[in-house]
Amino acid sequence: MTTTAKREKLHALINNADDKKVDQLYLIWSDEPEESYDWQNDKAFLAELDDRVMRVKTGVDRGVTLEEFKRSIELRYKR
Repeated sequence: MTTTAKREKLHALINNADDKKVDQLYLIWSDEPEESYDWQNDKAFLAELDDRVMRVKTGVDRGVTLEEFKRSIELRYKR
């Protein structure tokens, strides 16, 4: 069966399906994963990260250590 024939058959099945079947088909097809974002190939994003690292290294921005960050969260939520 050709792809065109399959599409026509699917259209006919959907057009004649009850609401429950349409809902089920919609759930199946709407759950397809979207293409993921490949940040490693995003030159603008990588440039922004590089800029932020340089700002911390040169002292323009203070930055915080992981331990400082964890402590601030603990204090904020008093754990």
